[in-house]
Amino acid sequence: MADSDRVGEFVGGLEHTPQALTHLFTTLTPDMWHYHPQSETGEKWSALDILCHLCDEEKEDFGSRLKSLWIDPEKPWAPIDPAAWVKARNYAVQDPAQKLAEFKASREASLKWLKSLDPHDVRWQNTYYHPKANLKAIDLLGAWAMHDIFHLRQLSHTIMSFYQQPSLAIDVGYAF
Repeated sequence: MADSDRVGEFVGGLEHTPQALTHLFTTLTPDMWHYHPQSETGEKWSALDILCHLCDEEKEDFGSRLKSLWIDPEKPWAPIDPAAWVKARNYAVQDPAQKLAEFKASREASLKWLKSLDPHDVRWQNTYYHPKANLKAIDLLGAWAMHDIFHLRQLSHTIMSFYQQPSLAIDVGYAF
């Protein structure tokens, strides 16, 4: 399959994330928004942390970096520290409805730009030499789409973990 076909697949995936988040978030209670699950990997992000992270990543990581790579592959990227943003940007006190609206607006702008690009444009092969890997524009677009899927999965696990708390005295184990 050609990279040009993958562009459409990845953009299509990015297009569905706001809808998936809206569906998952409409059922969350305040306790659920702020619940930090225990994790085998040590990550303990709440649903609100995940949403705030997606907002920041939309603007300061994937969206801006792909635009930079598209326009000038040699321009250095501004450093980011998503793990530190959780505390530095006070994710825990953000308003979920406002953050969801912010994410949707940012994603809409990203999609408008992405859809304006020609999937056959040679700039999808533009490469940025990042310490983690040499990233082509198509690679970064794919990573962006997979980042969404990763955090949708993380959010699902956070919600499941909430309902598996012994203190709730509800046995949801039949689901697994």
